[in-house]
Amino acid sequence: MAMGDRDGPHEPRRPYLPSGYALDELVAKREDFVVLRRPDGSEVATFRAMGADPVEIEHRAWEDFGGRG
Repeated sequence: MAMGDRDGPHEPRRPYLPSGYALDELVAKREDFVVLRRPDGSEVATFRAMGADPVEIEHRAWEDFGGRG
């Protein structure tokens, strides 16, 4: 491994979502948001993109997934 390989910027951890769930990034009035969507495209939750906690997003997705059906 080259010396600089671990010194560069790190990609933030992406949430682990149930199959078909997705995150859409939105920009509205200078604010960035991330929208969690179900496989049918309907909205589960909206989070501010800056500082959005992947664990919280995962929790909301799996809670929604488990509560359906």
